[in-house]
Amino acid sequence: MPGISYYRLKQTDFDGAFDYSPVVAVRIDVFSPDFMVYPNPASQYVKISMGYYTEILTSWELSDLTGKILRTGTFAGEHETIFIAELPTGSYLLRIFRNDSLRTWKIIKK
Repeated sequence: MPGISYYRLKQTDFDGAFDYSPVVAVRIDVFSPDFMVYPNPASQYVKISMGYYTEILTSWELSDLTGKILRTGTFAGEHETIFIAELPTGSYLLRIFRNDSLRTWKIIKK
């Protein structure tokens, strides 16, 4: 689940004795399978589906592997389409920014 979860391990020995590990907090970002980039590889366009994250301020940028930014945009709804037909065949990076989070996908243009 998104948010902070707390975990600890219990180690049980063969003789039945046991110990607990220290409690560890794990933060799970709210990105989920509902947040998808497809198709990949792509030839004409790449779609980004925001799912139920449309309420969150989000922007994106597409760059080549040298870091040169080719396109940028912001989400106006649940889906965003990035047209890539005129780009050369190769690999690109799609970065999606949301508040203080960043998610990166490698996009293959065929």
